[in-house]
Amino acid sequence: GCQHFMLGRGVMADPALARRVAMELGLLQTQPVPPNDWPTLLLQLQEWSHYYGRSAPHRNIARMKQWLHQAAAHGDFAGFDRIKRARDPAELLEILSQCHAATVSPRPTRRYAG
Repeated sequence: GCQHFMLGRGVMADPALARRVAMELGLLQTQPVPPNDWPTLLLQLQEWSHYYGRSAPHRNIARMKQWLHQAAAHGDFAGFDRIKRARDPAELLEILSQCHAATVSPRPTRRYAG
């Protein structure tokens, strides 16, 4: 067996992946993990980017779209087609806020292998 493993880009698709893995391994006893709150997560990303001096709007929108593209392809985000044409972070966050209830897909979360 192995002692350690890396989650890598799987965490972009599912920010709760570490908690899900810990639960699966019996390392964490908790309630089921709630669906990802994408508007809140992206707002945090925007705030962190600003805090660390990486707040150029064209870079923030690119990071947000990259994150949501990964989440749409491999995670639980179902609203990528609605946000992919957003021109700036404020527009993207507004679109997400308007359709937040529809952003979580009913499909089960995929498992990630290495």
